[in-house]
Amino acid sequence: MRRYHLASQGVYDDCQGPGLGFGKPGGPVEIAQQFGGHFDWPHFWTLVGMLSMVLAFMNLLPIPALDGGHVLFLLYEMILRRKPSEKFLEGAQRVGTVLILALMVYVIVIKQVMKLF
Repeated sequence: MRRYHLASQGVYDDCQGPGLGFGKPGGPVEIAQQFGGHFDWPHFWTLVGMLSMVLAFMNLLPIPALDGGHVLFLLYEMILRRKPSEKFLEGAQRVGTVLILALMVYVIVIKQVMKLF
């Protein structure tokens, strides 16, 4: 139970302060470094659980390409009682996809290159 409290506290701390936690996202290298020099199953499953929780949280963000974006458009439809145009939905999906790809490039490429300097 203490691990889950520490995990939720870490997520809360990441969302506080300047940059809204963007100083801490890590790519595959940071995830691999979490193991250190040895492998043990409890640590592995804790890490898998944490990654799953982070992905679930990210999926609920109101970015159009994610589930949170779909919920946002459904709320729009419920409130205004009309569906957004297909052209608008297509554009929103493109913008959401670009946002997600930009975040991936930032975490996987740019952050790794900046660590070298």
